[in-house]
Amino acid sequence: MTVTVSAEVDGRCVVGKRDGLALALADGWRALCDPFVPMDTGRLAGDVAVEANGPLAAVIAYNAPYAARVYDGGSLHFHKDKHPLATAAWSDAAKLAGRLDALIRPYQTNT
Repeated sequence: MTVTVSAEVDGRCVVGKRDGLALALADGWRALCDPFVPMDTGRLAGDVAVEANGPLAAVIAYNAPYAARVYDGGSLHFHKDKHPLATAAWSDAAKLAGRLDALIRPYQTNT
């Protein structure tokens, strides 16, 4: 089962060229989330598709068959030897850690 993380960028808050922005932001977000993705063999973090879903929207899909179970977490306990920040709902954890703000700040206006 695939886990999909979707996002849209508010075009009114973007400075500069928009072509490819959603894809660039989604790929950047995938990279910033990576330390939070639980790792054993590396398949979960390695089997990811990033696709534009319009000029200001993108989708990040974690395609490992167990991705949804790991993302939901439940009572799973994640080893921290390979990814010390590993957790369920890794996109939410990365956002709480301030990674999203750091990613989008260069693209925002001062309004």
